[in-house]
Amino acid sequence: MLASLQAPPKVGSLQEWVLILLQYKLEDIEHARLRAVVQVLVDKEKGVDAFEDYMKIAFPYLEGRKKQQKEEAMKGLMDWINTGPLKVTPMQDAQRVKSRLREQVMTRVPRPGRK
Repeated sequence: MLASLQAPPKVGSLQEWVLILLQYKLEDIEHARLRAVVQVLVDKEKGVDAFEDYMKIAFPYLEGRKKQQKEEAMKGLMDWINTGPLKVTPMQDAQRVKSRLREQVMTRVPRPGRK
């Protein structure tokens, strides 16, 4: 949005206030990112906290998205559970199949006690 401006907005206009708020938000994100990088170099434990703060500032929607995905997964599991108990039914029309591996072993290795 800032890059597409051809001229500064009129003083006191809504567009000016939106751009000022956008600039403040970008500065907050940059400050949090820089703080996280420096904090990792100084103290790794505090660096993790600083990085988490950066993530909350830069991507405030992630927490809501994670919560929504968790709720959707829980709803899907509950729908699956509510379908009833699992049922195992034997296959009636299945034909017995001979094991080819067993056939190969039996033809190659003679049984003990047999000639």
